[in-house]
Amino acid sequence: MNNSTASTLHYPAVSPYSNLGWSAAFGVEAVVIAVGNGISILALIYMKSPRKLRRWFLLSLSIADMFVGALSLPMYVYLLTVQTRLKSMWFVYNTVDIFTGLASVFTLTVISMERLYAVLMPFTHRYTRRIYYMIVIGGLWCLAALISGVFWLTMVYHLLPKELFIYPMTIVSFASVGIISVVYVTVWIKIKFFVSKRSNAKLLGPGEEKNIFFAIGIVTVVFVCTWLPFNIMNLMANFHHKVISDLPYDSIYFVKFLHYCNSFINPVVYTLKIPEFRRSIYRLFHVQSSHSCPRGLTRETRV
Repeated sequence: MNNSTASTLHYPAVSPYSNLGWSAAFGVEAVVIAVGNGISILALIYMKSPRKLRRWFLLSLSIADMFVGALSLPMYVYLLTVQTRLKSMWFVYNTVDIFTGLASVFTLTVISMERLYAVLMPFTHRYTRRIYYMIVIGGLWCLAALISGVFWLTMVYHLLPKELFIYPMTIVSFASVGIISVVYVTVWIKIKFFVSKRSNAKLLGPGEEKNIFFAIGIVTVVFVCTWLPFNIMNLMANFHHKVISDLPYDSIYFVKFLHYCNSFINPVVYTLKIPEFRRSIYRLFHVQSSHSCPRGLTRETRV
């Protein structure tokens, strides 16, 4: 879950050893993110559940985060390693970074709103058709692509004033985290103070639904905590550039590293909080290991 702005195009010069260390750290992070979310996608696909529609949002989130590890971070590591100042390379990286990051942030925002919809209108929510989920997911990915396109038109071709990207990007970023925070506080107040324990159990649904609800809550809290430093730094870079120019490069790279950490939080939280997810991973690897056994060999030795 990450998003860059034009301010991230230039970084202070670093020593070769420090640059190598950060490149290695980001490289390991990229592998963990890509592999973790790839496994998460397969586990969500094969996870047995009476309610499958909600998993489409979780799949969208995992796909966006997998792209961060498979596309954005490798490009970033390459740029750090070669230390190129070629603007076109940075523009391509930032475009991909913005697209994948916004897709992730928008998905989290939609997930929070879907949770509010489920709590405030449980019966209507229960009969929501699959097509509406598909439309929402397609719409949020298109919106992320549109904003990435605006970045390209403003910062690369200069066909539009850069303010047309910077101001909407700032508003969208902070509005998303604001909506997410308000929605989850509202849901918590509703469940805590206005719903009886018996109704609460019906509202949250069976055990799997409760686990998913709390897992998404944890992912959201972690997102807000790791999201704020980098986006506040971007805000200062866009409107108070001198503040950023005085920061040591280690601080900037640490905030960036923390920001990317968001993208491997999901598989960890799902594994810890959703038993059905753990069982799905076990079945996934169990099937793969069974298929990899040579013919004629079985688990048991029969006499």
